Amino acid sequence: MGTAPSPGRGRSGHDFDRRARPTGRRCRTASGHRPRRGDAAARLETLLADAMQHPADEARPRIAAVIAPDASGLADQLAGGAPAATPTGASTVVRQTLVARVWTQDAANPAVLAVGTRIEVQTYGLALLGTDTNGTGAAPTTALTGGWTVHDLTVELTDTGWRLVALKTPVPAPPPDVRGTLRDGSPRDLQLLTRVLGPDSWTPGTPA
Repeated sequence: MGTAPSPGRGRSGHDFDRRARPTGRRCRTASGHRPRRGDAAARLETLLADAMQHPADEARPRIAAVIAPDASGLADQLAGGAPAATPTGASTVVRQTLVARVWTQDAANPAVLAVGTRIEVQTYGLALLGTDTNGTGAAPTTALTGGWTVHDLTVELTDTGWRLVALKTPVPAPPPDVRGTLRDGSPRDLQLLTRVLGPDSWTPGTPA
C-alpha cells in the first residue's frame, strides 16, 4: 500500500506546507486576499480520508502525519475508526474526500501568523465510501455511497506547517442541483453554505 506521506509532503510530492505557510504577501481573492492556509486545510482533510481507508496499524502513522503534535489524543481517536485489517482477497476500500470549497477565519487578514496560531476552517466537499473494481467489471460486492457535506475543522500552525488539531462530525449539505433549476429532493438548507460560498471562500488549489 506504499509508505505514509511525510509530514511536509503529499503523495504527489508537493510541499503543501510550504505553499500554505503565511508569507505576509497580499494574495487576491474576491475579498482581497487568498490565504494559503485554507489550501493546506483542504489538503489535510483529503489526506486524512485517505489514511482512514487503511488498516489501523497503517492508518495510525498516516493520521499522525496530519495532526498537530499536541493533539495526539485526536490521532488515537481517529485511528480507532479505521478498519482493523483487510482480509486476504478483499476489495480495496474507497474512502475519499473531494474538497470543492474552503472558508477560513479572518481570510482577508494578510498578517503573518505566529507558530501556535489556530484558525477555524470550513470545507464543502463530496465524501465517497465503497469498494473498488478490478478495472474490467464490477463484482457483486462492489458498492459506492457518498454525499456532500460541510465540515468544520481547526488547524494549527506548527514548526513544520499547518496541522489538524480538532474537527467536528461532517454535516450533510445540499448538493449542487443536478437538473438545473429543478430540485432533486436532497437537503436544501442553503444556510449551511453561507460561509463556503461567501466572499472569504475559494476553490482550494487555485492560483492566487
